[in-house]
Amino acid sequence: MFEWLIEFPSSIKLNIKDAIDQIVKYMVNNWDPFFDAVTIFLRGFLNGIGFVVDRIPWWLLIALVFFLTWRMSRKPGKALLYAALLFAVGAMGLWPLMNITLTIVIASVIISIVIGFPLGVLVASSSRLNTIMRPVLDTMQTMPSFVYLIPAVMLLGLGSVPAVIATTIYAVPPMIRLTSHGIRQVDNEVVEAGLAFGSTKWQTLVKVEIPQAIPTIMTGVNQTIM
Repeated sequence: MFEWLIEFPSSIKLNIKDAIDQIVKYMVNNWDPFFDAVTIFLRGFLNGIGFVVDRIPWWLLIALVFFLTWRMSRKPGKALLYAALLFAVGAMGLWPLMNITLTIVIASVIISIVIGFPLGVLVASSSRLNTIMRPVLDTMQTMPSFVYLIPAVMLLGLGSVPAVIATTIYAVPPMIRLTSHGIRQVDNEVVEAGLAFGSTKWQTLVKVEIPQAIPTIMTGVNQTIM
């Protein structure tokens, strides 16, 4: 008699499949020019990056990885390990596939920075917007990236374009968060000093807040790449 207190009532069923199918069908039928334009733009963007990546000699890319790792870590052993691992990728016959992945990563990082930086500035300037964006960013960052890949494939078709969309959605939250955090943590006295010397809000943002927040913003770029 009181089983419903223990087990969820089996008579309650939400059928949202038909509604989702109708929404997807409507978007495909009515927004097709928009999705075509997005696909053409992103495919051209990817082809441009891929053209450059494919023209980099394999030995030069390995040398760049070695040099940059050594410069950033000051550890020759780590630089040699990374270079050796990259050489192993080519030795296993995966160099062309690695170039495709590298192209997608570069495109996704660029798009994430272009979208995330101005959004982070806007979020930093409004407490209400920050409150609204926080759960949205939490959701975007919590969901696995392949969750975004499914609707992207449904609307944009197969290929690298949906991969860029899914990767960007997953990678852009750190850029927004850390840009906002970096600007918010700038000392109020420094900002007030800039305003006291006659700077406008825009000048204060560009010449005071953003330069002071650069280390945190660069951490956001690093997290986006990761």
